[in-house]
Amino acid sequence: GPRPVIGLVTDGTLYDASYNQAAWEGVQAGAAAIGGRAVVLVPSDPSGYAKDIQRLSRRADVVVTVGFTMADATLAAALANPKVQFLGLDEWFGSTPDNLQGIVFDDAQQGFLAGIVAAGMTESVVGAVGGWDSIAEVLAYMNGYRNGAAWFDASVGYVHNYAGSFADPAAGYVAASELIDQDADVVMGVAGGSNPGIFAAVCEADGVWAIGVDVDQYLQLPEFQACLLTSAEKKLAHATSLAIQRWFAGRPGFESGLYVNGAWNDGIGLAPIRNVTVPASLQDALDTAYAGLANGSISACLPTDCLTK
Repeated sequence: GPRPVIGLVTDGTLYDASYNQAAWEGVQAGAAAIGGRAVVLVPSDPSGYAKDIQRLSRRADVVVTVGFTMADATLAAALANPKVQFLGLDEWFGSTPDNLQGIVFDDAQQGFLAGIVAAGMTESVVGAVGGWDSIAEVLAYMNGYRNGAAWFDASVGYVHNYAGSFADPAAGYVAASELIDQDADVVMGVAGGSNPGIFAAVCEADGVWAIGVDVDQYLQLPEFQACLLTSAEKKLAHATSLAIQRWFAGRPGFESGLYVNGAWNDGIGLAPIRNVTVPASLQDALDTAYAGLANGSISACLPTDCLTK
C-alpha cells in the first residue's frame, strides 16, 4: 500500500533543544523504521493548535502532538478523526478514545537516578524545587530523587521547596536560595519555566550543583552549563519512535490509553554527567539501580511514597 504518513504538530519552535526537537527526531526515526514519511507542522500561533492538528489529520495516518498544553486539542481531534492514530507526547489523559494514546514516562524512576548522582556528589544535603505541590508528576520526580539519594547513602539529608509556578524564574531563584541556605549543595529543579531561576541561584552560590529534568537542560539552557551536573531525562525521541512502530505492528487496530515508558524499555535515563569526574563507585551504583528499576526489584517510590508533598 501507500507509505504511511507520520505527522508532527509542535507547540512552538521546532529546533528548541527540547521537546519539539526530540519529538521530530522520534517521528523521523519511527517513520524510517516502518517505511513511512515524516512531515511536520509548526503552528504560528498557539491558539491555532486545533486548526493545525485538524489540517494534518486530513493527510496523515498518525498525528503526534507535544506536551500538556496540546492535550485538549489532541483529544478533540482524535474524537473528530476516528480513522487517524493520535499520539500525545507527555500528555496525560483520564480516558481516551480508541485512537488516542498518551506517551508518558515514569517520573519517579528518572528522579531516582538523579538522586543517586546528587548523593554521590553532595557533602551532606541534597535539595529539590518543584513547581506546585498539587501536580503528581512533580511529586513523583521529587520523591523518586529523595529515595534514590537514600538508596545510595542513607546518611544524606533532603530538603525541598516549591516555586509556586512553572513560569516564574524569580520565584525559582528564591525557592532554591532557601534550600542553599539550608546547606543543600545539589539542587534539582522540577519547575518548568521557573528552572532558569533555580539554576541562576545555584550558579551564583559557591560549590553548589544543579540537576535538570525532562530533557538535557545543559543543551537547552547553555548559560547554566558551568553548574549543571546532569538532567533526569525522558527519552522522548526513543519513546515516540517506539509508539509509531507499535501502531504499525498493530494495524488495523489503534493504540489507546496511557503508555508508560520507564527503565524497562530504555524510555527514561540520565543526560550525560558533566563538569565532574564520575567515581567508579557512583557509575556502578547507577548501573545497578537502572537494572533494578528495569526488572522491578527496585521501587523508586520507596521508602517515601511518591505522592508525599
